[in-house]
Amino acid sequence: MISVGTRSIEEAIRELNLVAKALKADMTEPKILNIVATADLGLEVDLESISSIREIKAIYEPEQFPGAIIKISMGEVNMATILLFASGKLICVGLKNLEYIKEAIEKLLKLIHV
Repeated sequence: MISVGTRSIEEAIRELNLVAKALKADMTEPKILNIVATADLGLEVDLESISSIREIKAIYEPEQFPGAIIKISMGEVNMATILLFASGKLICVGLKNLEYIKEAIEKLLKLIHV
């Protein structure tokens, strides 16, 4: 089973347990595999300029997609993908805990000098 649309890890686990109980199914311990987080920087950003910063692994092709796709390495095995939009809104995916997500966004902010 996959939990989608909950606002916390605790809520996701609670929902999974409710479904397992309703199905009268045995369930293994839930595992967090991916958290999708959204944030708003509160200011507009120049995606063209950001995509030209050498330290940032970014793809920005406005004809294909309206946001920059940015890869942020979080150690040896963790990689965050951040979709950053000109409005300053972003989506962060690919990480398994909230601390890594916070670190990835902070790392991005340092790189783009916000």
